[in-house]
Amino acid sequence: MHGLFCDWQANSVTSTKSRLVMVLFRLAQRSRQGMPAPVRIMSVGLFRVIADWIFSCELSLETEIGPGFRLYHPHAITIGGGRLGANCSMRTVTVIGNKGGTSGPAAEFPTIGDNVDIGVGALMLGPITIGDGAVIGAGAVVVKDVPAGATVVGNPARELASAASRNERGLTTDR
Repeated sequence: MHGLFCDWQANSVTSTKSRLVMVLFRLAQRSRQGMPAPVRIMSVGLFRVIADWIFSCELSLETEIGPGFRLYHPHAITIGGGRLGANCSMRTVTVIGNKGGTSGPAAEFPTIGDNVDIGVGALMLGPITIGDGAVIGAGAVVVKDVPAGATVVGNPARELASAASRNERGLTTDR
């Protein structure tokens, strides 16, 4: 239940809807771990009705989501599986999924590290790893690994040069 309380606190700056989705997600996951059938059916059913049907926020109960998950505007979000680390942030119209296969690499989901910030409309697909502290820009389509601390943007996603890298090449960040 540690994740539940961390999620509640993390979403204090987002919305009541975000808090509701994450509470129901954690309770539905927990209920699948040895709870009596009526409890499982009610908690998973309530989660599905509110998260999936009302908010169109599809979170697979198989997904491992670390504590402190911050969900901005929980609408049109699909997390089909995989793992998200602690203290990640996600915005609306985002997809974390596989590449459509039923077996092998095409059926695998991304692994996302801790403290990753995911922008509006980002897509992360397939057996990729997104390193700790990475930033996924709005609308980015990520199909390759992202190093820790990197910022990626675009379709296909590409890494922005860091300030240190720009300075090493003689480019300045001053305008």
